[in-house]
Amino acid sequence: AFGLIIYSAMEERAAAGFEAQQKIRGLAALAAEKENSLINETRQLLITLSNIPYVLHDELLPRCRESLPRIQRQNSLFANIGMVDTEGNLLCSALPFDKPVNFADRAWFRRVIASRNFAVGDPIKGLLTGVPSLGMGYPVYGEDGSLLKVLFATFDLNWLQEMAKKLPLPPETVVTVVNANGTVLARLPDLNH
Repeated sequence: AFGLIIYSAMEERAAAGFEAQQKIRGLAALAAEKENSLINETRQLLITLSNIPYVLHDELLPRCRESLPRIQRQNSLFANIGMVDTEGNLLCSALPFDKPVNFADRAWFRRVIASRNFAVGDPIKGLLTGVPSLGMGYPVYGEDGSLLKVLFATFDLNWLQEMAKKLPLPPETVVTVVNANGTVLARLPDLNH
């Protein structure tokens, strides 16, 4: 009888572990699908913005500073939307800034400059937001084909933690979401706090 109780407890524990693994796999698939969707939506937004006159003409830059905060508020997953020059200097942002900010060290910026095309960066703490973010950039060309500026959008990676919180997992489960490079994107519970 004692052996049967131990066996039954082990079976229950194994079943709970299997169920937790299935939920984690579901979370991973859902997160990947959501991330792909966000990347596609971001690319389309940046393409659209690249055709707006205030992006192309420096004398209209004040309109950019009026418009981007409104666009960002309408797209709540975006931590920020902005525009930099070809050296990475911030020209316009949905978030206010009062001192010079340079994005030349950001992977999304370097990749846009190198490829001259839409690029996705690496997860990193946002310069203006201070939250874990994923940045994407898109080149803006002049009529002569020269690179004028780079538009960017970042989205807050905290949505991954919010999604994980909604899963009915066993009480002592730790969920860690990493990208292909091994960078931790989200952890539940957050072991740093």
